[in-house]
Amino acid sequence: MAERYERGEEIARGAVGAVWRAVDRQTGEPVAVKVLRPEAAAEPELVAGFAAEAEILAALDHPGIVGLRGTTMVDGAPGLVLDLVEGEDLRHRLRRDGPVPPAIAAHIAAQVADALAYLHGRGVVHGDIKPANLLVPADGGRVRVADFGVARRLGAGRPAVIHATPEYVAPEVVAGEPAGPGADVYALGIVLYELLTGRSPYRGGQPTQVLARHTTCTPVPPPGLPAVVWPVIEDCLATAPDQRPAAGLLAARLRGLEPALDGAPTLAPLGGDQVTWWPRPGRPTVARAPVAWVPLRAAPVSPASAYAGGLVAIPLAGLARSGPTPVEPGPDLHRRVALFGGGVAVVTLVVVAAVALIGGRGASAPDAGPEGRSPTVVSQTTVPTGPSAPTSTATAQPDVGEALVPPDLGPLPGIGDLMPSMPPTT
Repeated sequence: MAERYERGEEIARGAVGAVWRAVDRQTGEPVAVKVLRPEAAAEPELVAGFAAEAEILAALDHPGIVGLRGTTMVDGAPGLVLDLVEGEDLRHRLRRDGPVPPAIAAHIAAQVADALAYLHGRGVVHGDIKPANLLVPADGGRVRVADFGVARRLGAGRPAVIHATPEYVAPEVVAGEPAGPGADVYALGIVLYELLTGRSPYRGGQPTQVLARHTTCTPVPPPGLPAVVWPVIEDCLATAPDQRPAAGLLAARLRGLEPALDGAPTLAPLGGDQVTWWPRPGRPTVARAPVAWVPLRAAPVSPASAYAGGLVAIPLAGLARSGPTPVEPGPDLHRRVALFGGGVAVVTLVVVAAVALIGGRGASAPDAGPEGRSPTVVSQTTVPTGPSAPTSTATAQPDVGEALVPPDLGPLPGIGDLMPSMPPTT
């Protein structure tokens, strides 16, 4: 690591970056340094995303967002110097302790909504709100939004694909539309449900099945949920993004609920056999785009493969040529790879072993659980690796194919050209 920063232990690792604890020798302050992994540096899309994350973070300043302090180089690889949050991510906390009391769930969601209102007011969409990207400080401070690896600026042009986490993706994104502010609000509604119950409503089975539920199903209120909470969740999960509340209004509504929820008991965790969604009556109101599976050489290994939420690539609506209609979710869809960046050509993975890997363990189980999730396809989630990291018996996940790079994007600039213009702090 550059001389200014004294590196300590690795505290998190994902498919794109590894995060290290460090000390700024000039100020004596502890910081976190996120470094682009060598495997990810070979993927142009991930390099561009890493640089875009730095550019977006450089323009943000909010107490509910992990801030960028500068850039650096670590053994020839680009790195982001970030605020160090002493604590853990919300996913880890939920997996260990289960649901939180309703008043605390509303309080946490209100803090995240505040941060989203700030982002949206500056024309930025996070695009991957989920418990793994929400950091809970050990000192009881406010929750911080992290990992802007798939964030985008509104009006910055249409990307070739949208990356999304199946459990938290909005219906319009499943249909192939770019994520807007409403997509962040939708994801936060799913997070609120998970805070209250210990699991997201559409979890279980193949990622394609999870994606389909966002467009064809509606969540079921969990047993024991205080009646005042459900209308807020329903509004966040409205099918049309313009029917969802703005993030600032959502924050105010959630804070207004806290007095009524004070003293309400924590709900029992929802098991994998409990009903959390019903099919919507009639035909689905949102069309589903074909999903582009993108196995990357940077795919995470144990324990990340059993812990990190996966991202899938969805081609934007209007980019696909006329051709077959999207394949309905089913037990064989995970065997197909839709080439993105200009087509809907579908190829089949030819080895049964790869099918088993992509299908995950126990595809027919109602709830795969953190140890039996479908594997990560594209992941930018960082995973705790220090002493507090969750243990896992999962074996390392081998690669199931080469990365599919959009054929029409042309050469991409190097990382040095993509990093923000702010001066390095090394």
